[in-house]
Amino acid sequence: MKCRPSRERKRKINRAGSLARLFSFLLLPAASASAVTAGFDTQFDKWMYENVSGTVGGQNDAAPINSVADTNGSVRFQGFLVAFNTASLAGLVNGNFQLTSITLTLVNVDGSFVYDPTPDSYRTELPVGDPNRLADDDGKPLELFGVGLRNGYTGLNATVKNPSNGTYGEYSPYGTTGQTNFQNAYPLGKTAPGVLKDVSTNVLSGEEATAFAIGKTTGLTPNIGLAGSETKFTFTLDLTDPDILAYVRNSISSGVLGFYVSTYNLAQSQTGPHTYPRFYTWEGAAGALVPEYTPHLEIQYAIVPEPRISGLLIAGLGLFAAGRGVRNRHRLS
Repeated sequence: MKCRPSRERKRKINRAGSLARLFSFLLLPAASASAVTAGFDTQFDKWMYENVSGTVGGQNDAAPINSVADTNGSVRFQGFLVAFNTASLAGLVNGNFQLTSITLTLVNVDGSFVYDPTPDSYRTELPVGDPNRLADDDGKPLELFGVGLRNGYTGLNATVKNPSNGTYGEYSPYGTTGQTNFQNAYPLGKTAPGVLKDVSTNVLSGEEATAFAIGKTTGLTPNIGLAGSETKFTFTLDLTDPDILAYVRNSISSGVLGFYVSTYNLAQSQTGPHTYPRFYTWEGAAGALVPEYTPHLEIQYAIVPEPRISGLLIAGLGLFAAGRGVRNRHRLS
């Protein structure tokens, strides 16, 4: 026959349970995290084209991006480097800083090309007749990558056009054509888990290149609709990928977040029609008196509050009381 606990012991058991619930509550954050959106317009961008180097360094009203055909497959030929000054967020990254969304917006000047919002395998770019070639749908995606640096450059600079501290500025030379690794800045893509590398010639090296984001727009039917003048593209980064997230967090912490936009849209000829994007640069947007066409970045984040200090102070007491209540309950059952 089981002995029922007395009223006093019931009160002790209930008090222990109440303390345990109070302890759990006090360890919750003081307030729920609220999302904050920070917007940035670039003041540093660069048309990456090997025939535009030296002192000009790619400064242009528009940044065409396209590819050229090689005997072994396509090669990314012209790209668009764009960087943002994130110094205002740099001090938050090492704390309870949770990134929820990052989007880059670019506006097409006048290029006409088929809209493709999905990734393509590098095998679709192999030459006709190659046994590894895959059939492709119409259009080529606009791909967003990180930025890698070499040839003595140590970091991006989003505030000074011609820095003297070794960071990559607007007037930095593109490199010497024919030189090994002549691109000072290159598209940094993911080729395997934990591997970010130069993907300028990923078709020739036979590697899939995972982009950080694919450019998307509204009002166009995928693989059919033609993007044209003033079409706006949004690139939403895949923050679920740990390598992409690490690149972004490290870049924000450094004070500059840079991206390299690339595509396998083919250039027909130097004098032919623009069958590829030509994005507004910040100089072009200013010159056309349309500031809303400036490359724009939005970072949405939340600061997750620390647990209540009072909860931490009574942690031992709460656990102790909860433990005694459980032990007493076992004795009386």
